[in-house]
Amino acid sequence: MNYSKIAVRYAKAVFLLAKEKKQLKEIADDMDTLLKVEKEVPEILDLYNNPILSSTDKKKVLAGLFEKSFNQITMNFLNLIIDNKREAHISGVSRNFIKRYREDLGIKNATLITASKIDDAKRKEIIEIIKKTYNTDVELESKENANLIGGFILQVEDVQFDASISTQLKNIKQELLS
Repeated sequence: MNYSKIAVRYAKAVFLLAKEKKQLKEIADDMDTLLKVEKEVPEILDLYNNPILSSTDKKKVLAGLFEKSFNQITMNFLNLIIDNKREAHISGVSRNFIKRYREDLGIKNATLITASKIDDAKRKEIIEIIKKTYNTDVELESKENANLIGGFILQVEDVQFDASISTQLKNIKQELLS
């Protein structure tokens, strides 16, 4: 993740403004959309980083893409960031804003990596266990990695629990070799 000072400062400023105006949810949705667009259309990074395009042209493109669906605070933020020649930091600001928003709501991020896809009932059960353990709401992202062989890896924020078969086999191998 990009935690540059620039991204953190802009994210904090937009967050505080959105909170003051009681529009946190709307701005968070806009920031989330910016990140999704970046994933789905990576060429938008070329727009941000293109030194040939003028600030006015960049603003026109972003206005054409987002003006009808985005909150005015978000559009003003995008214009400000382009005016200050900081458009390369839009992604980092968006990620930092979302991080602050989740912290403000008390939501923890969790990632579950399994060898195969889990069903919805098991997913809900895992979410409930995490909620009880951390006494907070949880957003669980599921990933699959066949190299795990079996078991799972659960990461909640900075804490990781590795109960995968592949790791257990590696540990056994290390013990046998030493």
